[in-house]
Amino acid sequence: MHIKDGKVDLTRGADWQGRLLRLRKRADGTIITPLEVPSDAIDYTCNTIVSYDNVNDHYEPVIQHLSISAALIVKNEEKYIKTCMESLKDFADEIIVVDTGSTDKTKEICQKYTTSIIDYKWDDSFANARNFCLDHCTKSWIIRVDGDEALPSMTKVNIYNAIVNNEADAFLVPIQNIQPNGTYELSSTIRVFKTNDNPV
Repeated sequence: MHIKDGKVDLTRGADWQGRLLRLRKRADGTIITPLEVPSDAIDYTCNTIVSYDNVNDHYEPVIQHLSISAALIVKNEEKYIKTCMESLKDFADEIIVVDTGSTDKTKEICQKYTTSIIDYKWDDSFANARNFCLDHCTKSWIIRVDGDEALPSMTKVNIYNAIVNNEADAFLVPIQNIQPNGTYELSSTIRVFKTNDNPV
């Protein structure tokens, strides 16, 4: 939480502790944006933010809560997996990790964030591994993430708000692919979707 002149500073919006702010719908069904929240409006904040990180860095769901699974297929991702898991831990209700044969510390790192780590014998089919992983997801929505990726705070807010607003049953997510020379390429693919048997 950011403190400015003795007051909670919300002008940084979604980047409160680098975590997710889950925002409540207005009466007309729209959702307030973080930049609309005044920096000194504590009462206003309590009436608009559904969940937040308090000063003890503890994630507290207050009123509204969606049910989200994060699905990962990994192998030897120890260099990146901690950053990935940190970005998911306060966004997903469960993190399902399917490991296809790591020989490094990938599974050891994942164990700090989830108990749902499942070994899978690689059969040269990513589709089979992906479906195996999805079969173990139990929540209403699924976000598919690679072990070398991380979700920025604003992306999490945008995903959450799109789901709350019932905009669609699946969403394209922009992917920033960072190249070895420091440049990046942009693409998008369906990464967030509603499960058939667990509607919100």
